[in-house]
Amino acid sequence: KTYPAQKSQESDGILAGLAAADAERKAAETEAQKKEDQYKEMISQGDAAMAQKNWDSAELAYKGAMALFPSRTYAGSQLKKIEGFRAEEARLAELEKQREEDRIKIAAAVRKLIDQGDQLMKKESFESAKYKYEAALKQDPGNEEASTKMMEAERRYTEQQELLKYYAENDTEFNKELAKKYPQGKSEKTFKEGNKTVTQTVIVKGDRGDEYRKEVYSWGQVFYLKNGKKINESVYKKEVR
Repeated sequence: KTYPAQKSQESDGILAGLAAADAERKAAETEAQKKEDQYKEMISQGDAAMAQKNWDSAELAYKGAMALFPSRTYAGSQLKKIEGFRAEEARLAELEKQREEDRIKIAAAVRKLIDQGDQLMKKESFESAKYKYEAALKQDPGNEEASTKMMEAERRYTEQQELLKYYAENDTEFNKELAKKYPQGKSEKTFKEGNKTVTQTVIVKGDRGDEYRKEVYSWGQVFYLKNGKKINESVYKKEVR
C-alpha cells in the first residue's frame, strides 16, 4: 500500500474509534439519566405516599430508589421515619384499645352500681341507694341517670328521716298495736260500714303501724283519715301509694 492510502486507513480507524467511544459515552449518559429519572420518580412517589400516610406504598418506592442508588441516604432516612410512624400508630392503637376496654369496664361497673341503687330504692333503703349512685358518679361524673337518681334518693331519704322523726314524736299505743297485729308492709281491705264503703289500709314499718281510711258515703261524699284524724286527699295518696 502506498503511504497516503495507509495514512487514510489509519485516520478512518481513529475516527471510527472516536465515534464508537462517543456513542458509548452517549449511551452511558442516556442510561445514567434514565436511572436518575427513575430514582427521582420513585422518591416522588414515596414522598406522595408518605404525605397520605400510605406507609406500604412509600416503603416500596423508597426501597426501589435505594436499589438504584444504595449510597444515597434520603430513601434510607425516609424508611426509618416510616418505621417510627408505624411504631407510633401501633402504640396509639394499643392505647385506644386499652381506653376502650377501660370504658367498657367502667360502663359495666356504673351500670351495676345504678342497678344496685335501684334495688335499694325499692327496699326504701334510700341512704344506701344514694351511696351507690354517688359511687357511680365518681366513675362516670357525667352520667345523667345516676345524677337524677341520686337526687331522688336524697329527697326520699330526707322525707323518710322527717317521717321517722314524726313517728318518734307521735308514737301511740294504737300505732304499736297495729304493728303487732298486722304484717310488715301494706295490708288493705274494702268493706261496707253502714251507709259508707271503707277502704282500710294499714302500713307497718318496724314497730309502728298507721291506719288509713278512705270513706265513701252513699251520697258521694268522701273522707280520708289517718289514725282516726282527717287528712286531705293528696296526703292520703302520697302516703298510701
